[in-house]
Amino acid sequence: RGVGTGAAIGAGVGLVTGAAEADANARAYYDSQYYGAPPPPGGSELVYSIQTSLARLGYDPGPADGLYGERTADAISQYQHANRLPVDGRPSPQLLNIMISQGG
Repeated sequence: RGVGTGAAIGAGVGLVTGAAEADANARAYYDSQYYGAPPPPGGSELVYSIQTSLARLGYDPGPADGLYGERTADAISQYQHANRLPVDGRPSPQLLNIMISQGG
């Protein structure tokens, strides 16, 4: 009787622990698929995410370093023009959401 109870408790704890670990792994995989690694120090997370999305969508924003420069602005402008968005060449959370919805 004691062994059966212990086994049942152990199985329950293992199930909960395994589910929590699987969830954490799935979130880490999802984040790396859509947002990549965090930007290097000094870079903006938003700009980094937009740069990686632009690259996935076939645009050339330059290196994904989180730094907003001329190449990133040009790539954003090209993307905005191609997708009939207002062209300003500036990063924004709304722009990132649109790019992600298109596979970026």
